[in-house]
Amino acid sequence: SNNSSLLYCSTPFYHRPLVVGHRGALFEELENTVPAFTKCVEFGCDMVELDVFLLRDGTLIVFHGGGNDQNPGDLTEYCMDQDGKSILHFPTFQSTQSFQWNPHHPELACPTHKLDQ
Repeated sequence: SNNSSLLYCSTPFYHRPLVVGHRGALFEELENTVPAFTKCVEFGCDMVELDVFLLRDGTLIVFHGGGNDQNPGDLTEYCMDQDGKSILHFPTFQSTQSFQWNPHHPELACPTHKLDQ
């Protein structure tokens, strides 16, 4: 049988994989921050992945957190003294500014001193 048609493809066989900064350059900067996304640009990433939440005052905030689709943005392991709370419990952006990051959380991969900034 003639299998030559199996070898023909109108698109290239090789495509460069896309480089995606997951929550920004999280090993360099605190995840989901402008510096983390800026590093992605410097590193040549094609895109970034981020989670966006709408606070009760209408402010959009970028935050990962834990949880699931029914209870997103859980802060329990990411932040100190926020057990059982979600980012959605905070009514304004200003009310989120007192978070203290848990430096022992395995997903917070940036240098520890960045957590204090």
